[in-house]
Amino acid sequence: MATTASRLRLTVAASALSLAGCAATSVSLDALSPSQQDAMLESLQSSDRRVAAIAFRLASAGQAVCPRTSSIVGMTLHEPAQYAPALRNAARKVMNLANRVGILAVAPGSPADKAGLRPGDGLVAISGQAVAPTAPGRKGVYAGVSAAYAQLARSASRGDVDLVVERDESSLRKVIRPVSGCTSQVQLLPSARIHAKADGTHLSITTALVDYVANDDELALVIAHEMAHNALGHRAQFEAQGVRRGLFGSYGANAVKVREAERQADRFGYFLMARAGFNAGVAQTFWTRLYAGPARGDSDVTTHPDLRMRLDDAAKAQGEITTALSAKRLPTP
Repeated sequence: MATTASRLRLTVAASALSLAGCAATSVSLDALSPSQQDAMLESLQSSDRRVAAIAFRLASAGQAVCPRTSSIVGMTLHEPAQYAPALRNAARKVMNLANRVGILAVAPGSPADKAGLRPGDGLVAISGQAVAPTAPGRKGVYAGVSAAYAQLARSASRGDVDLVVERDESSLRKVIRPVSGCTSQVQLLPSARIHAKADGTHLSITTALVDYVANDDELALVIAHEMAHNALGHRAQFEAQGVRRGLFGSYGANAVKVREAERQADRFGYFLMARAGFNAGVAQTFWTRLYAGPARGDSDVTTHPDLRMRLDDAAKAQGEITTALSAKRLPTP
């Protein structure tokens, strides 16, 4: 795998709203040379930027159709304690990461990009409230990032976000003007498992999945599917209906409801893709390849539509999308 670093991001609860995947062999950090560590982190950061760019395009393009929206800025944060101790020196060098919450990725064309923010900028203050420097801590401590995201969200919900950032030992003031978009905090999780999931607010995809997709359209399909789960409020619906997940989600009424939610997320996701300028037509090839390969025999598949149903649904949605685009209309689910 190209990226198997032991970095942790915001923890999300286990959910049945997931893309079935597979496990694979990971690489021990102890076996890596400094140059290999650098290459791993460079690849990881490249994937973060790719995910951030696609997620922002989807979220902002869907603001008119997503039932749940929020003020979004288009940047991803990180801190040293999210990385394995063996990687922290490399992270400081490769990602210009100091002992504070920093900017990992900025989506092109996003409010953060337009404000002149860059990967490597360290957060000093958000709308007048200091962002505390982070302690080294043990692996997996992410309190600083969690607090900074919450602080950023509160400020963005009120209007412009006044940031003070540290760049090359200088303090700079930047003003972000948020835009409305589908609600989803997107995160990339280093893992050798091909997997994606949503928990109602966050969505996460693994580095193995990023490596698996053939192109940005397929990656957009995965992100849009999970974003649709959050936009449509499936997690809250399941909790209100008492739908059981995990092993018990594979049987009876639970399975029917979970499967229907997956079909709804597929459909909504295709329209999010089309509105953002991605080709939803890749669904046919992607689902066929996934079901014949990584998802074959995976227990999560039992809570998802079968391949034929998924292909039929994709073809129907693509027909509606093509008709709308031919009439010069934005496709609407």
